Amino acid sequence: DEYGIKPIVAVIPNNRDEAMQFGTEDLRFWERVKGWKAKGWSIGLHGCEHTYHKVNRKRSLIPLHDRSEFVGLSLEVQRNKFAQALRFFSEKGVEPDLFIAPSHSFDQTTLSAMKAETSLRIISDGISLSPYFFEDIWFVPQQLSKFKWRPFGVWTVCLHPNTITPEEVKGLALALSRYHQKFISLDEVMLKEKWYERALGRAFRGLFWTVRALRETLNSFRDHATEE
Repeated sequence: DEYGIKPIVAVIPNNRDEAMQFGTEDLRFWERVKGWKAKGWSIGLHGCEHTYHKVNRKRSLIPLHDRSEFVGLSLEVQRNKFAQALRFFSEKGVEPDLFIAPSHSFDQTTLSAMKAETSLRIISDGISLSPYFFEDIWFVPQQLSKFKWRPFGVWTVCLHPNTITPEEVKGLALALSRYHQKFISLDEVMLKEKWYERALGRAFRGLFWTVRALRETLNSFRDHATEE
């Protein structure tokens, strides 16, 4: 609020994940969500219940984790998840602006289910240097877990306030004071893909996943050497 930043907030419609339950229930939670929305913050539909099943991460369009609420489920089941999630938001008087998959994990069927059951056409996820259009959906890339200076591009920093420590709060305050002039809201993101941005985005994705695979291989070798 001090810097007029309008973030994206991922909201679980009907939380059933025990790992995401802290303390007693906040009876004014949805009033707070409405307050965020009134200030121009963007509300992300963050799954349905935030419950996971184990998956082969290679089946996810963003292959980061081996857990998912969506990947591998039938179109009917995934459509039902979106229908339930949207109904829950509607009952609380909140209209979400975009979709954010728990653990960045979703597949092609998820996209079909979202389009069939909702009017949402923006997803906060993906590795790129700028927003890109895929399967009639705009992806606003999400590449960072901490604040870092970048000379160009659109970058989203993913933070988890449910587990943030006091020291991290201090770091957040410092980062916001340093970078607040660089922030834009979701409404200000230019959803218009240019050919050179598309090419740079593909190159960046290729480099990202190659470097990640190399790191995982090196870590595997180190772990194996330690065991021996």
